[in-house]
Amino acid sequence: MPSLQSRLETEQIKQLFRNCDMAFFGSLICFLAISYVLASQASPSAGWSLWTGANLGLYVLRMALVRSYRRLPSDTPAPGLRLWKNLFLLTTFASGVGWGLGTLILPGVFTLEMLFILVLLALTSSVTTAYSVVPWASEAFIVPVMLLLAIHFAGKGGEIYSVMAALSLVYGIAMCITARRNHASFNDSRRYGLENEKLAESLAQSEHKYRLILDSLQDVLYQTDLDGRITYVSPSIEQLLGYAPETVVGMQLGDLYADAQGYPKLLDELAGSTGSGAAGHRAEFRHRNGSAIWTATNAHLYRDKEGNIAGVEGAVRDISENKRLEDELWQLANFDALTGIPGRRLFYDRLEVCLAQAGRSGIGGALMFIDLDDFKIINDELGHDAGDQYLCEVANRLLEAVRQSDTVARIGGDEFTVLLPDVGGAAKAGVALQKIQDALARPMLLDGRPRPVAASIGVTLFPAEGGTVDSLMKAADQKMYEMKLRRKRERSGVAPSATAAFAATAAAEETEASVALSL
Repeated sequence: MPSLQSRLETEQIKQLFRNCDMAFFGSLICFLAISYVLASQASPSAGWSLWTGANLGLYVLRMALVRSYRRLPSDTPAPGLRLWKNLFLLTTFASGVGWGLGTLILPGVFTLEMLFILVLLALTSSVTTAYSVVPWASEAFIVPVMLLLAIHFAGKGGEIYSVMAALSLVYGIAMCITARRNHASFNDSRRYGLENEKLAESLAQSEHKYRLILDSLQDVLYQTDLDGRITYVSPSIEQLLGYAPETVVGMQLGDLYADAQGYPKLLDELAGSTGSGAAGHRAEFRHRNGSAIWTATNAHLYRDKEGNIAGVEGAVRDISENKRLEDELWQLANFDALTGIPGRRLFYDRLEVCLAQAGRSGIGGALMFIDLDDFKIINDELGHDAGDQYLCEVANRLLEAVRQSDTVARIGGDEFTVLLPDVGGAAKAGVALQKIQDALARPMLLDGRPRPVAASIGVTLFPAEGGTVDSLMKAADQKMYEMKLRRKRERSGVAPSATAAFAATAAAEETEASVALSL
């Protein structure tokens, strides 16, 4: 892009050639009028004919120069226009010399001299206005005209002519000063105009880049006032929530949240921040079609030029895919992929919570550790598909046998656990155990034929038999292992001695029990 000075020079030259039409026309009228008057008042002399021909030829040359200039491309830079400017200055100087030499052909008639002087004064005045846009353009005409006029008067002798010679010089100097001031005024005006144009271009380019950035951003930028009304929102909101930006401006930001408490929570985070704002604020926004979009917002309070808080500025990002992946990872980490029931991690978390609640309330719970005795045989004989079906059916039966507040989990290949909070003692634990036994007692149809479900169950009560997750799990595992050994020894259904022991314990003690049973 051309520099400001180069653009200013280009503007000066273009304006000079725009102004010259009227100046040329006025000068030509004056020339023809003077020629007519002189011709009518006296016989044309050789000097007059030479002066007339020279000036007329100069007018033709200058008009040809202007026409040639106007055939140039409109985007010709300043260096390409300087030649035309210099030619214009040269021909202007020649024109000034020509008009100044006109004093030599004047007859000794005072009225004709005064008429010629008035014409010269009019020409210098018009040139001062028309040519002053370019430095020295006005002076190129004024100086030779007024200097030759002063010489003419001085050569006549006499006090009156000496005064007129001096006045000619003073007038010429005044016109030159006026031309310089006109030039400075035009220069300043165009400079300010070009600077404003450059600033406008810069602002337009910046705005264009800003718009490109905003249009390419997936994040939604917004600004609200103190009342929570949206005063600005970026175009990307249409991609995120389906709203055109102009329809959102003026709405309450809180109306875009899927949860009515979403916006108040953001304000609480902003109020509690120490100037850093709310980073990573997660909330669901409501799409125009009614669906919920998970988002993360980075927001802060902004201030006006007086330093007062004016509202909230923020950037909202769609994290729906991240949230879905997080949920999937959480599901994989906490739930068994095959059966859909809680896995080891989630079960341990819930057991730890139940232990803490039991410690506070004094109402204990029960933990059952279940091992499927024949699972390996089923897998080997019928294949993994049948084994998976077997595990899923066991999980479903366990879920049917317990309360909604209880937890059934698969913590290993063929190992299940059941968490029974707030059972209070062995009696209620025994009732729950019986329901589980009944649920597992029904034969299961595998590979087209019924098969019994063989399981060893270890039962412990907490906090009586363990105050920590590890101790309680070890106790339940030990009870299950003892039951498995008893099952191998007896090679029959439920061990009568174990059932009798559980019944006796339940009748004698309501808050503590230890039992090992098997199907």
